[in-house]
Amino acid sequence: SMSNPRTGAVSSLAVHPLPGLVGAGGRGSFSTDDTAMFDTDLTRDYEAATSFGLSPRWFYDAGVAGALCDEKTRARLRAIGESFDWAIDPSR
Repeated sequence: SMSNPRTGAVSSLAVHPLPGLVGAGGRGSFSTDDTAMFDTDLTRDYEAATSFGLSPRWFYDAGVAGALCDEKTRARLRAIGESFDWAIDPSR
């Protein structure tokens, strides 16, 4: 998250361990720390993560993989992901 450099967890985003974790097959989800304290929000945290080459589709698939739901619901979520036009620019 954008708070990691501010808390000293990493010295900068350039040395953040996320790319290595993803490269090793790690999955996770994103959330935002105290937005007022760290002057960030979920959009900025996603933008930071996409700067490492992660795509919105990667976020979606990781969320589905980690969802606490039954297999029928997970299959439906996968179908939604398959049918979504990931080329759409969500900022429009």
